Amino acid sequence: YVGIFFYRNITYKLMHCCISMIPDFLKPENRKDPDELDLRFSDAIKRYHEHFKNDGLITEPSSWSREKWIRIIDECIKKNITVWEMLGEEYDPESYY
Repeated sequence: YVGIFFYRNITYKLMHCCISMIPDFLKPENRKDPDELDLRFSDAIKRYHEHFKNDGLITEPSSWSREKWIRIIDECIKKNITVWEMLGEEYDPESYY
C-alpha cells in the first residue's frame, strides 16, 4: 500500500510540475480565437496542399507575413506552379529547413 501511495504521489507531483511549466499563452484557457487573417492563412495552406498533393510547403520560419503568404499561395495555384518553382528552387525532402 505504501508503494502505491508513493507512486501516486510522485506521479501527481510530476504531472503538476509539468503542467505548471507550460507558458500562460499556451494554456487552453488563455488561447484566443483565430482572427480573420489566421483563418484566411489556414485556408490558403489547405488549398495549396489540396492542389499540390506531393509538395512540401514550408511557411515557418519565414520573414514573409501571412498576408504575403496568402498572395503567393493564390498566385501559385492560379499559375499551377509550386512555391519552389516560383522561387526557382527545388524542394529537398532530405534537407532540414
